[in-house]
Amino acid sequence: MPNTRSPLYTRLVVFSFLAVVMVVIAILAATHPNMSYASIPTSTPTPAQNDAKDPYPFPTRTSNAASSSVKRVEGVPAKADGTQLTENDVRQYVSTKTAPIGPTLSGNAPTVEKVSLVSSKDASHELGNSAIGLPDTENVYLVVLNGPFHCNGVSVPPGVSVPASVDQMYEVFDAKTGNLVLWGI
Repeated sequence: MPNTRSPLYTRLVVFSFLAVVMVVIAILAATHPNMSYASIPTSTPTPAQNDAKDPYPFPTRTSNAASSSVKRVEGVPAKADGTQLTENDVRQYVSTKTAPIGPTLSGNAPTVEKVSLVSSKDASHELGNSAIGLPDTENVYLVVLNGPFHCNGVSVPPGVSVPASVDQMYEVFDAKTGNLVLWGI
């Protein structure tokens, strides 16, 4: 008996079958635990990965049903009387600590290019609208350090390359508490 189905009918059946297979694969990929976004590592290590000797532990996020907040990371020691830190306090601190990105290539202290007391909003603007994590009106110290630096402290997702060294990095400290709230390259 000759085949009475048209080529158009055959193509329709094949494409319908392929569409069903693609939908099944998409559903399996979305529900498989190794394929979910929850399993993709982030650039911020978990608290267990923080090195106790690290002078700049990474900030960690905590969450509850009401909101999510950033745990403050100690940086420049706050003043006991609660007054705002001075530029000299910040300069002294960064000149004696290893930068969070890693040491300089020479092993010497980095050069402090700039220490600016600015609002969180102004620091955000100067850093390309990076989220500072503080209210816009809170004062912060924006510190720019020159290296060059080894990139030992940089953590990135798989597949993203990190340069062996960078010439400059920045840090942002809460001017009242001294906490390191942000750093980057």
